[in-house]
Amino acid sequence: RKNVKLSNLYLKAFNGVIKGNLAINNLFKNDITNTDVKNAKFDGNLIAEKVEINSILKDFKVSIPLEYFPYGRLNSKFKLTGFLTSPEIVGKAFFPEISFDKKFSTIPNIPNVNADINYKKELINVKTELNSPDYGKTQIDFLMKNLEQIIVKTKYNNLKASTLNAFVPSFNATKGFFTGKTDTSFSLTELKNAKPYTLANLSRVMNIKTANNITGTNFSYSSYIKGLKKLNGELSFNMGQGALDSSFNLATNNFGEIKGTLALDPKEDLDIDFIINNLPIKIVEKYIKNLDIKSGLLDITSKTSVKLAKLAKSSSLYNIASSINTKSKIKLRDGKLSYIRSAKKKLTITNGFADIDFTLKNSILDSKLLLKSNEFGIADGYIKFDKDTNIDGKITNKEIKLVNLNSFTDLIHIKDGKAAVGVRIIKQD
Repeated sequence: RKNVKLSNLYLKAFNGVIKGNLAINNLFKNDITNTDVKNAKFDGNLIAEKVEINSILKDFKVSIPLEYFPYGRLNSKFKLTGFLTSPEIVGKAFFPEISFDKKFSTIPNIPNVNADINYKKELINVKTELNSPDYGKTQIDFLMKNLEQIIVKTKYNNLKASTLNAFVPSFNATKGFFTGKTDTSFSLTELKNAKPYTLANLSRVMNIKTANNITGTNFSYSSYIKGLKKLNGELSFNMGQGALDSSFNLATNNFGEIKGTLALDPKEDLDIDFIINNLPIKIVEKYIKNLDIKSGLLDITSKTSVKLAKLAKSSSLYNIASSINTKSKIKLRDGKLSYIRSAKKKLTITNGFADIDFTLKNSILDSKLLLKSNEFGIADGYIKFDKDTNIDGKITNKEIKLVNLNSFTDLIHIKDGKAAVGVRIIKQD
């Protein structure tokens, strides 16, 4: 006989149990002492109970960073076929809960995970469905090649935004949900060697493509974006080979609306094209001492490119200017603010309006401005400077109410009157 049949098989493996019926066909050539391992094939229907996935991964020496290393027990029904030297497994599995070591990870546990498993030599494919408060309704198609290359395709509905805190460096969300899809691919070895897991390092070893609808999200990102509240809209993001690009159309309760595109290439050249509407100027209040802002909204349009590597090394105004090219427009409406110099001295601006256009290219600045307020009348003018630091500027201010000058000094006390002022600025080397 060439075959071996095992009925009512019962094995302890990976701290769990595997049982069922298993045959190994063509194991022997002519007699029991002469095996044919090359042509031997499995044929079995098996059940796994409480098998530890972490033990399987450790036994196969799969390299996963501790932050993302999963723990849990699986229950599965599967069919075992294929050659003895290259078995194949097709089946269904259920994980009561997948957890992560809290000493290294902040990833929320994943309860009630159902999975379809397809395993061949050098290829593992797991299709997972889960439904929980943290992960929403999520489908994950996981593919591993040669125990090294990872490809993950994910679709999610009402994924809790705070769940992303554990996966996106410097991202901190407290409320809201994401619905969309994300495709990710990377090498486990390259990921392991990419520490610390900054956005720059990850962009060199991971390929990510994602498109999302965002609902009611409160979040901050690093030191650049803080305190966004009830963010709603659309966000797409692509990252790979040291580059990233993004498009966005978003609205918040406290920062107005923003839409545009962003791209960063491997040379750290950043291109931003955006429009911001209804941005409250009150956001600058906390950065300027004694400033009290009652109202005011900004509209900003900008097309900007920045050489980040050059900018980081810049120490002079000229070097900073040479790192940035921009064409921008800023409008302020309904500005009402006060600068408190002392208990008795307060400079107030009401019904403030501003319209500012400026272009900076190759260290040459060209700008125009128009300013209006009840207290300081109408000011308009321009200012230019070139790469030789020559300056040419002119500002004309009409209908200034002189009583506001009392806020600057104790030496005068003006009751009434208006003035007009013209200033010309010229500096040439």
